[in-house]
Amino acid sequence: MKEVIFNNQNLSDEDIQIFENKVKVIIKNSKDELLVCKRNGVIHFIGGKVEKNETCQEAAAREIAEETGIAISVSDSSLVPFFRMKQYQQNYYNSGKNCSLSITYLLCDTDEKFDYDKRNLDEYESKEHFTLEYIPMHNFLEELEKNREIAKKDKREFIINEMKYVFSEYIEEEEKKRELSERWRKNI
Repeated sequence: MKEVIFNNQNLSDEDIQIFENKVKVIIKNSKDELLVCKRNGVIHFIGGKVEKNETCQEAAAREIAEETGIAISVSDSSLVPFFRMKQYQQNYYNSGKNCSLSITYLLCDTDEKFDYDKRNLDEYESKEHFTLEYIPMHNFLEELEKNREIAKKDKREFIINEMKYVFSEYIEEEEKKRELSERWRKNI
């Protein structure tokens, strides 16, 4: 799995007071649409914090169920980690503390439909205008750019940049899979 580290302030682990692990999931259906959430109008991948004693796959399955109402089994290997981003952040969310944030991104292919009635949003998510929608993959980068102004107003423009970066990693990963599959077929 590829990993990148962003540390613009050159913080060391000794400078860190908060260590957080999160998961985010790229959920794609057979129509090549991505399921995303919008929090106060800002596009996000589905995801959240990894709880104590949880694997990334377990956290992803839990977050998908909580935010979309879709039940994904960890045992059926439909949740595949493909990328990790580690960020060192000064004054994390104006807390006065520095944070080391590790986000593991997973892939999930499913045609299950989201169900607002089965969701179990946490207190913070319930306070936000939290909606779900499918965006065609071929329009995804354009939709993110359209969303940039809303994200700026919500002081979350970094989310747009992060999602564009991760989406490009996802596309690269998919192209590698296709190439391997074609090579394998040629060798049969």
